[in-house]
Amino acid sequence: MHAEDALTRAKRADTESAARIQRQQLLEQNGVAAALQERDRLIQSLHERVAEFTKQVPRLGTQYGCDGSHICTLRTTAASINFTYIPVLPPPRLGLFCVSGMCCSVSRLRQGIFLKNLEPLNEREFYFDYQGSRGGWCWRNEDGGTFLTTPELADHILKLMIDLHDRVEKKRMSARDDPWAEEDDD
Repeated sequence: MHAEDALTRAKRADTESAARIQRQQLLEQNGVAAALQERDRLIQSLHERVAEFTKQVPRLGTQYGCDGSHICTLRTTAASINFTYIPVLPPPRLGLFCVSGMCCSVSRLRQGIFLKNLEPLNEREFYFDYQGSRGGWCWRNEDGGTFLTTPELADHILKLMIDLHDRVEKKRMSARDDPWAEEDDD
């Protein structure tokens, strides 16, 4: 392995510093407008993907809806995930949470009803960010280790929903279990 000399290290530090300054300027100047645009893009992407799920996998009973303040519910016949955009600076974030009242079987009579004021079992947050290495605007998970583009975040939310649905349906979790806990596959 080759050791980095001082000049190479200084050049790399300068490049990283310039990228941080550019990121901060972009977030300050365009962050709020871009976050709103990406939130709308996420909502639209989920609408389109759920429509495809409904056609291709109707047995899951996947439904999706948002109210006027952009509190959204994604649900199947077995479970649900709610999320909302929280426009707080710095930076704006997306709160993602599983609610206790829906992380269990849902009667066929209640399909299409999106309940309000349910107690969350667990929450995750994704902070709006800018990373050139991810192609620009993206969402950073709360521990800062993962950056997702808006389409990747939509896919991530759908995968969480399907995993949660599968675990509830197989009776591997109750309404009080941690919905984000990792589980081994059969």
